Amino acid sequence: MRGAVIVVFRFWLIVGRICLFRLGLGLWRLLCLGLGCGDERLLLQQAVDDEVISTNPASRMGKWLTERAANPKTALDPFNSAELARYLQVMQSHYPEHYPYFLLLCRTGLRQGEASALQWSDIQFGRHADDLYRYIHVQRTYDPVHKIMNTPKTGKTRKVDLSRELRRVLLDLYESHLDAAILNGRTDTARLIFTGTGGEPLSPRWLYKVHQRACRLAGLRAVRLHDLRHAFATIHLYEHHAPIQYVSEQLGHSSIQTTVNTYGHPRPGTNTAMADKLDGAVHQSAPYPHPSGLDFMDNRDKSMS
Repeated sequence: MRGAVIVVFRFWLIVGRICLFRLGLGLWRLLCLGLGCGDERLLLQQAVDDEVISTNPASRMGKWLTERAANPKTALDPFNSAELARYLQVMQSHYPEHYPYFLLLCRTGLRQGEASALQWSDIQFGRHADDLYRYIHVQRTYDPVHKIMNTPKTGKTRKVDLSRELRRVLLDLYESHLDAAILNGRTDTARLIFTGTGGEPLSPRWLYKVHQRACRLAGLRAVRLHDLRHAFATIHLYEHHAPIQYVSEQLGHSSIQTTVNTYGHPRPGTNTAMADKLDGAVHQSAPYPHPSGLDFMDNRDKSMS
């Protein structure tokens, strides 16, 4: 009897140690996620930006650590058109191999996962640069967490307009890919437009590093990579005065209300600029013929006599 009790005791002791080990390992991984160790936290954040998941489960894991307090939420402050031009100029000069990818994000407002999942068959270049029948057919998004292709967030495909500059850059990229394929004895290119050395989608962690370096070299604030999508929207709305319905369709929002909720508040300085326009309108208009005080008195006396 005593031997059986000892066996049972040792069995549960081993089980308890295994459970404690697994619990400790799980807590350690969560701590690493909270501190930003490894790629998991960045991948989860990209999934949030691409609207695959609603929140990042690792975003606030460091809040229990006094030396790693969570940063307060900041207002939406993407690049304006001048800042974006400087950003792209630096990207082209310092990272020319990645310039087409970042130009596409800036000119189309695509989510990062949608851009990473683009195939050459999704591009309608048109017959020439002035052909208005040119667009990008967004049909899928890349999920970096599970490393699979999914349908876009809303479950619907959409067509995004292709600018002349982006068309030229993508055509040059296609020709360079085709030349490399011919040198390797192939007659066609890889299906994906943006790939790593092994033909896989580009690493989100590496793209984030390139983006941050370009911001620093350009002397710009270090915005998120997803803020390039916000820059596309705010530049269209507040600088080009594009219809909000058009911007909503280009972004692939489920409804125009989503666009209004996200960009309905003007960016800093917009209200002042609108107020200054009133000054110009007043000075350009014809002066209102106010009668002088004496003329007004004379006219009143004449009416009473």
